[in-house]
Amino acid sequence: MSVLNSRNWKAIESSDLVGSAYLLTVLGEVEVSQINETPVLKPAVPQGINPEILLLDLSTQTTGDAGGGATKWTPATWSQPVSAGEYVTVDIVGQASVPVERVLS
Repeated sequence: MSVLNSRNWKAIESSDLVGSAYLLTVLGEVEVSQINETPVLKPAVPQGINPEILLLDLSTQTTGDAGGGATKWTPATWSQPVSAGEYVTVDIVGQASVPVERVLS
């Protein structure tokens, strides 16, 4: 797999109105070279030794047969339910390390 270019990463922990459920959302942009390529984020296996750092692997997935060459920036997102304050940092392996921003809903 080739090295991917990415930018504008954010990790946001938000809660519902009563603060009983929390969601961690990771957002960024990935440069793809084919119109049928989609960025994919998924938890790295294994995770690291620090439980406060979430490791995510970034790759691309090709869908369909027809894909013309067109380099463009495409959004990449990933979400999962978490406990309040479970992660301090999200590390997109080989791309970026971003602090988790906490947003009260």
